[in-house]
Amino acid sequence: GAKNPSLGSGSGIYVSREQADSRRVVNRNAVLDVLHAYGVQKYVLEELTFDEQVRLFQNAEWIIGPTGAGLINMIYATSARVVTLFGSVVNACYPMLADGLGFPNGILQCEKRGLDLWVDPDELTEVMERINPP
Repeated sequence: GAKNPSLGSGSGIYVSREQADSRRVVNRNAVLDVLHAYGVQKYVLEELTFDEQVRLFQNAEWIIGPTGAGLINMIYATSARVVTLFGSVVNACYPMLADGLGFPNGILQCEKRGLDLWVDPDELTEVMERINPP
């Protein structure tokens, strides 16, 4: 049957902004193809309670997503690798927060598509490989 990732399963989190009005990833399926190879699943945080979000992030090994409040949940993680997807403006607060928490992290500058983003799947793989310890 289809695997339904349980909350707190301790793999990876892709913070989807599909219900937001900006910074959505327009080529989401290509991005998810890359992420699934690393055990990263998509989550729409608006569909989870606060407690569920905390539990989800506590065991996260990967936290990946466009800039937005959802990424701040990295403060609940114990040892995650963080990849922040940026549009035209790089907001340093997310990598600085990851650095302060001692998490390996990378940023990926994406192409702006109106208010949304197009992510290069090859560049995403490169960033993930660079911060993924053997």
